[in-house]
Amino acid sequence: MNPAIPTLFRLGRPLAPLYAGLMRLRAAAYKKGWLASRQLPCPVVSIGNIMLGGAGKTPHVIAVAEWLLTQGLRPAIVSRGYGRKKTIDAPLIVSEGKGAVCNPENGGDEPVMMAEATRGIPIVVGSDRFEAGMTAYRELGAEAVILDDGFQHLSLERDINIALLPAARPFGTGRVFPGGDLREPVSALERADALVITSAQAVSVPGIQDLLSKIHEMVPAVPAFSSKTEVKGLKGVGRGLEIDINDICGKAVFAFCAIAHPRSFFDTLSSTGADLKGEKAFRDHHAYNLDDLKEIIAASIKDRAAYIVTTEKDAIKLKYLLPLVPEGLKEKAPALLTLRIKAVPDTGLFRFIKDRLRL
Repeated sequence: MNPAIPTLFRLGRPLAPLYAGLMRLRAAAYKKGWLASRQLPCPVVSIGNIMLGGAGKTPHVIAVAEWLLTQGLRPAIVSRGYGRKKTIDAPLIVSEGKGAVCNPENGGDEPVMMAEATRGIPIVVGSDRFEAGMTAYRELGAEAVILDDGFQHLSLERDINIALLPAARPFGTGRVFPGGDLREPVSALERADALVITSAQAVSVPGIQDLLSKIHEMVPAVPAFSSKTEVKGLKGVGRGLEIDINDICGKAVFAFCAIAHPRSFFDTLSSTGADLKGEKAFRDHHAYNLDDLKEIIAASIKDRAAYIVTTEKDAIKLKYLLPLVPEGLKEKAPALLTLRIKAVPDTGLFRFIKDRLRL
């Protein structure tokens, strides 16, 4: 976390109750019908959380979408496309199911990453998620929609509302923005149809059981599941290089990323046995430029790293910069790799979805 953030939270605490109250009022207005929600002509599974920043949404969106594909449905992912440069108000098709057809600047880094990581799953972005969903339904033949980061997007009805809670810090600071890192009060979890504790491997089995018990006491009517993050392997950025995960064990590595919780990435990389000689964390969704990449390469050379490793989300933006690196520096640079991970939810979550959607 940015060192300045805790200070900002302390300064914002007097306003936190007001913001929390507004969020409760907003949720109540949708529940009572004072604010209207629209419904898509196909099932909608929303995956989101109550915290600012990452909770593992992207790998879980992929996991659920790929599972629906195995059930004989054609799912589509609908996302706002945070941080993208919006050139038109209409929904933008990022993928028709065969890879990205636009760059991260226009489609957003996470949607483009998901487009490159999946096949057979269309992806549409747009600030109006109903219109984006209709585009997926009408133009791309979607039979189900996975709503990415949709827990607070109450203007679109959903058949299943899933909220993610990171195992290491499930309720963040415990305070609502701007006095903390919660988007809305913890009581909002009562709105969920299911809760998923993510990155369960980061906590002991007794710790997970205690957390599940605590959640059951808080929201007894909401089933809770756990999910682990597993490393799939390493892949070269901008080239076909594949590295077996065992081959990085003991090798000197320089790691960097621009995600909400960089420590989780560095810890996951360390768990492979890689020897992290250097780390650099940029702000979440950082827009890399050539100077950033040159600085990263120079630092890796100084640390005598055998590899430079980053996340899949970061790699999507960097592959457009790699050809611009001066040849002299490029020749000295270690191979740039992306650490590929996947979410592995309990099978109980999929049984829950199957029952709810009557598949």
